[in-house]
Amino acid sequence: MSQTGILKKVCPLNSLITGLLLSAGLSFFYYFGILISYNYLPESILFLISLTLICSLIFWINIKYDRMFDVVDVFSKTISFDFKFSQPGFVRLLKLLRPVDPYAGLLGTLSGLLLVLWALPALIIYLAIHPDPPGKLLNIIVFFMCGGTGILYFISDRDSFSSVADKVMFFTGILLGSLGAVKIF
Repeated sequence: MSQTGILKKVCPLNSLITGLLLSAGLSFFYYFGILISYNYLPESILFLISLTLICSLIFWINIKYDRMFDVVDVFSKTISFDFKFSQPGFVRLLKLLRPVDPYAGLLGTLSGLLLVLWALPALIIYLAIHPDPPGKLLNIIVFFMCGGTGILYFISDRDSFSSVADKVMFFTGILLGSLGAVKIF
């Protein structure tokens, strides 16, 4: 049997393993992240919101004033006719923030995602069952979030699952992985 034939026979098993690992890993990520956000609810939400806003503000300022940096540099080097030209303190401060721009954009995006993926479900659980522990509702939310993320992965990588058996095995892996992880918790 050729190697291509062997790979085609193993492919549904690869889809099952992909679904299992994806859903089990996401279950742990969602469960512990939401649990930490739930236990430290006001602090975690305020921290993630403030981090997202600060990073977005740095990113926005750098984009907004990037052209101003270039104009001031060109003016000071070419058109100033040897006048002593000093840049305003604000421009010098913004030049210090310029190298931080990619990291601020990345950190702002990550904190915004964690706000949506962890803090929002923790807030929903808190509002739904405030005095009780979050056990069963947390497991239900984690199960549905893992299923939804698995479906989004399937939609984005549809070419990897060419046959019906691949698709069935992937979704079986998603369901088994998230159910198994929820059962462990």
